[in-house]
Amino acid sequence: MMMTKINLLGILTALLISIGATTVQAETTMKWKEISPVVDVFVRKFPDREGHVIGVYERRGVAILEDGTTAAFYTIGTFDVTMTAAGMQGIHGGRAQLIFKDGSEIFYQYGGDEYTEKDAKPPFLPRVTGTGHYTKGTGRFEGITGKLSYDGGYITPVNDQTKGDAVIESVGHYSLAK
Repeated sequence: MMMTKINLLGILTALLISIGATTVQAETTMKWKEISPVVDVFVRKFPDREGHVIGVYERRGVAILEDGTTAAFYTIGTFDVTMTAAGMQGIHGGRAQLIFKDGSEIFYQYGGDEYTEKDAKPPFLPRVTGTGHYTKGTGRFEGITGKLSYDGGYITPVNDQTKGDAVIESVGHYSLAK
C-alpha cells in the first residue's frame, strides 16, 4: 500500500512537470536613464486654489541601460500640481513602454511626487520620484513581473517652448516566468 502511494505521488509530480508547470527565473536588476522630451501636453487650471493645474502629457525619448543597451521610451501620464511663487508640489502617474532593437518590449505603470526642491529659484525645474510595477513583457521579457523606482528631474522649464524635458534614472527588479 505504501509503495502505491509513493508511485502515485511520483506520477502526479511527473504529470505536473510535463504539462508545463510555470517556473520563475531568479530576480534580475535593470538600471536605465530615460531622456524624454515632451511630445504633447494638455493643461487646464482647476479653480479650487490659485496655481492648481491638472494635465495630460506624452513623452518620447530613449532609455540607456547600465550595460549600454538602448531602447525607445514612450509614456503617457497625468499630473495634478499646484504652482506658487515658491515652487510647485503635486503628483503624477502613467504608463510607459520600452522598445528594444530586437522587438522585445517592457510595459510598466508608475506614480509618484512632482515638486521643486527647497529654496529653488525660477525658472522652477521640477523633480520627480516614484515607484511602479511591470504590467507586460514581450519577446525576451515575456512573463515579466516586479517593481521599479525612479528619481530625476526636468532639464528645461515648463513653458510653451520646451514643456519640460526630463532625465529620469530608474531601477527595476524583475523576474521572468518561463
